[in-house]
Amino acid sequence: MPRRPRDVIAVETVAGTCQIVSSVKLDQSLHEGSQLSLSCGDDSAWRAITSIFHPGQPVRLFLNDVVQFTGRWESNDVPADAASGVTAELIARPRLQDARYVSADPKTSFENASLKTFILALFAPLGFTAADFQFDAAADRKLMTGELRGAPALVDLDTITQQKAKVQPGETIYEAAQRHLKRFHLMLWDGADGRIVIGRPDDTQIPRYHLQAKRGLLANGNNVLSPHRIRDWAEVVGEVRVAGHQTSADGDG
Repeated sequence: MPRRPRDVIAVETVAGTCQIVSSVKLDQSLHEGSQLSLSCGDDSAWRAITSIFHPGQPVRLFLNDVVQFTGRWESNDVPADAASGVTAELIARPRLQDARYVSADPKTSFENASLKTFILALFAPLGFTAADFQFDAAADRKLMTGELRGAPALVDLDTITQQKAKVQPGETIYEAAQRHLKRFHLMLWDGADGRIVIGRPDDTQIPRYHLQAKRGLLANGNNVLSPHRIRDWAEVVGEVRVAGHQTSADGDG
């Protein structure tokens, strides 16, 4: 009877491969950013936890020798329960998270400059350089699956210019970058290798994997433990009204 090969998960830290993890959770989102959570709960974990957790130090997650996450340790949550005891929840996030909290420099302003020049200037105060970016719409495809089929052309931000690009008061670096990228149907997200990816995710490409959750003899090929589908029409728009304001030639409304 065919069986699905066992997945191999590895967590690489400054002290080498982490061997004290009881569970791993990786949340990936194009809009909210990625987050890696590790749970360590036995006595041996407590004795060794200081060797792997150093706030700000890098960590990488591999699945079957393919990198899935690159970030740094940011949080050590220690919940305690009278029944199950004390556990340690280690949380890591990518460097891009800094841009969600740090205000953009209001002096950042360019005229007739490329979009790439503006983006690099926005992120410069955080220590980012051109090497920390990947201007490639299909970058997630390459990093997560290795193979690349029918991908769109690279996104050349050097050829995209804006007559005037500036920061609005109160904007974070992430908000300012997203606002200007949206004008050209682009977005940015954190890649699996830690770089910031800028491009247009290709939602027309052929699927490279499938989700399976079957019962009985066919369950050996399952790669989903508990699917849950929700179909909610509560916020579907039923009617849209547009109100305008017209100004006459003499300036009166």
